[in-house]
Amino acid sequence: RHEQHPQRDVEALAPADDAGPVATVFRQVLAETVGAGVAVVCTTSRPEAVDPGLRAPDLLSLRITVPLPDQALRREQLTVLTRQVPLAEDVRLDEVAGRTPGFVAADLAALVREAGVRAALRQKTADAPTVAMADFTAALEVVRPTTMAASTLELADVTLDDVGDMVEVKEQLTESVLWPLTYPDTFARLGVQPPRGVLLYGPPGCGKTFLVTALAGSGRANVLSVKGAELLSKWVGESERAVRELFRRAREAAPTLVFLDEVDALAPVRGQASDGGTTDRVVAALLTELDGVESLRNVVVVGATNRPDLVDPALLRPGRLERLVYVPPPDGDARAEILRAAARHVPFADDVDLAALGGGLDGFSAADCAALVREAALAAMRESLTASTVTAGH
Repeated sequence: RHEQHPQRDVEALAPADDAGPVATVFRQVLAETVGAGVAVVCTTSRPEAVDPGLRAPDLLSLRITVPLPDQALRREQLTVLTRQVPLAEDVRLDEVAGRTPGFVAADLAALVREAGVRAALRQKTADAPTVAMADFTAALEVVRPTTMAASTLELADVTLDDVGDMVEVKEQLTESVLWPLTYPDTFARLGVQPPRGVLLYGPPGCGKTFLVTALAGSGRANVLSVKGAELLSKWVGESERAVRELFRRAREAAPTLVFLDEVDALAPVRGQASDGGTTDRVVAALLTELDGVESLRNVVVVGATNRPDLVDPALLRPGRLERLVYVPPPDGDARAEILRAAARHVPFADDVDLAALGGGLDGFSAADCAALVREAALAAMRESLTASTVTAGH
């Protein structure tokens, strides 16, 4: 007899933590069925939630992992999904595949469907409507990957080009963060492990967080952002579970950029805390996740802090946050660039000279420069709510 019995979402029948009478009966039936020479296939999207007893050699002996599709596989899936779709000349499926990290086949199907709907609305009267690249671009803004369902991070529409000056820092970040996520094959070909993480440090207001936002805006990776003390909980074991959960989600949604802001609050030097050892355990959990037995593939961790001396030194060794990138306060030219970037949409009068202004702002950080532009615009508004330009006087 060649029968097959697929069982979907097996964790609902046999959960790991609270196995009730149903789980016992299910295990007995499973043992009898397998003993009778019938092939049983169970599926789950949460293997850690399945009763480990089912993995016995005489029950479900084989475990097959269906991995997340990489760029080449997404390209193939898109080809299949768009077989019946009339595509315009300008559609580049390679580019769509590159801009959909973390998407599974169902997400790509939703993307194609959304693009089709947009194309249909745009060409209501056309005889032979086609789906253009613009429709895919618009659909990408709406369709999010299911692997990121728990993450509600809204990405700002900024890229590294929007960051004023900081040429060296941008170069270092491109090498340490974007290369490992974009060209993992090259690292494999050269036989080296890509860098695992980066620590950005520098005085407050110099654009550390903004730099990471710009990296995320390049659209080549999913982004999980965590503020320093967000993972800390007063319940024993909860903080470590939050760290494990964060990295599990990062692995699922790879390629992923994990951003730990204010990392000194999350991973202070061990042995000095007075909170009953919670932060010490969190640091230990972070260290093992970053460089433990389970490998992080296509995941890069970026930490940011203005107090690198308070971060546990074990976190800064090679294999963890190995590259320290100093984000300096801006000099005269950089301040002029930052003013230009901050005031891109501000209508200035002819008497405003941003280059001269930037040269005179000694000691101003990037945040101070942005605040200056904002205050000048507010001064113009105070003068007249119908003001159309911002002058040097403001």
